[in-house]
Amino acid sequence: FTLYPYWEELLKKIYPDPLKPARYNTLALTGAIGIGKSTEAVIIGLYELYRMMCLKDPYVYYGIMNIDTISFAVINITLDAAQGVAWDKMQNLLQSSPWFMAHGSLSKADQPVWKPDTGVKIELIYGSQPKHFIGRALYWSFFDEISFIQNQDVEKQKEKATLLISSATARMQSRFMKGEVNPTIMVLASSKRTEQSFLETWIENKKKNESKTTYVVDEPQWVIRTDKKTDKTFKVAIGNKFLTSEILPIN
Repeated sequence: FTLYPYWEELLKKIYPDPLKPARYNTLALTGAIGIGKSTEAVIIGLYELYRMMCLKDPYVYYGIMNIDTISFAVINITLDAAQGVAWDKMQNLLQSSPWFMAHGSLSKADQPVWKPDTGVKIELIYGSQPKHFIGRALYWSFFDEISFIQNQDVEKQKEKATLLISSATARMQSRFMKGEVNPTIMVLASSKRTEQSFLETWIENKKKNESKTTYVVDEPQWVIRTDKKTDKTFKVAIGNKFLTSEILPIN
């Protein structure tokens, strides 16, 4: 597996000290299609899972009851999308990792699922609605393609996305936040859709509030995909909500 250098550098910013919580507990990843947003989100989730499994007793460390199940959740617009994209990517990475395979086991099924071997109840789940993670001690959550929730009405789409995120945030903070320290991490990712779509609006609000615990990635493909670099250039007429963008003829 390979990771573009841009994402490697971002991981160093998020985790400057391996013995402390992440510097940011909310990441918003947007931009072009195919730049590795979901891969970065999954790697962050697996790193958090690794760190938790290295603890002697996560229940004592985080101050939660030992009857709780600590959840790592992938959330998408539908259950099929949640399972078929980030969840499968997560399972492929887990099952190709010697460390995770030495500290977990595979279920006996047509499509084996990795599960941790530990005295702590840790689960990897996926869903598309608040009911899929209600009542759980949610530690890491990945909202994939959050701007593409199925609804023709943009405002209703935003309402559903807001409900999903606020429900997850409440569970993460109520279980794990101590004082001003929130060790949990939430990743929101979506390709560009419209200027009014949920993630674009959400990012604008965060920029206005200058949140110190949120990190936003909004880069064009050529900034992240260094394998696509070329000396050849061309001009683009940038559109808006009324005019589409247009590649101008060379010369």
